[in-house]
Amino acid sequence: MTTAGGPSGPSTLRERKHAATVAEIKEVALRQMAADSAAALSLRAVARDLGTSVQALYHYYPSRDALLTDLLADVHEDFVTALEKVAKRYADRSPRERLLEVNLAYRKWARQHRERFLLIYGDPIPGFTAARSGPIVAPAKRLGVLFGHLLFDDWPEPPPGAEAHYSPELAVTLAGSAAQLTPWLSPARYEYLMQAWSRLHGLVLLELHGHLPWLQPAAVAEEYVHNALNNLWDDLEARRGVI
Repeated sequence: MTTAGGPSGPSTLRERKHAATVAEIKEVALRQMAADSAAALSLRAVARDLGTSVQALYHYYPSRDALLTDLLADVHEDFVTALEKVAKRYADRSPRERLLEVNLAYRKWARQHRERFLLIYGDPIPGFTAARSGPIVAPAKRLGVLFGHLLFDDWPEPPPGAEAHYSPELAVTLAGSAAQLTPWLSPARYEYLMQAWSRLHGLVLLELHGHLPWLQPAAVAEEYVHNALNNLWDDLEARRGVI
């Protein structure tokens, strides 16, 4: 939620008190979701833990969905900002090293902030539909832009006819989605961007949900993840000059 004082933060005493209260509300909500689930979140429960009335909370959030939207935006912003910082830190490394480090940071953040990561990428929250525009969408787009640059910035222009194998329906879908997220990428490169992200994201989710119990101890899991990410890069390199 944007503070009333502008980019530098709240400036008046009233604005600072408002910002402090909003921060406390969100912290309590996140703590409740870590203990239970986002589906169980209610303004009444948050008010109870804060020691105030639900009517008082309505001055800050008119509904549970408004609070969830703010939480999702904050968590997504923190996540993407952390990855952008890693990409910047390794800007002078090879494209392979830079992508590897960002992918490792993706996994590390998800493991260190499991509940918050699953707030973004876990099961849909019953009764809640995120808006298709607004504070939740901006960091999601930044994530796609970040990986689009990491994967393809050093590639030559795409060869002609790279999308010839698509059905008309899929071609339109890929072109439209690419135009919204990564307009500098061809539909074929956008398709591989989504596939590459799915491989990384799927591995992280399997690990978070305990579906890879055989990856023990930690050193074995780390080696396995490194191998998976290096294989992803090798597959990407095999497509250079083709898409």
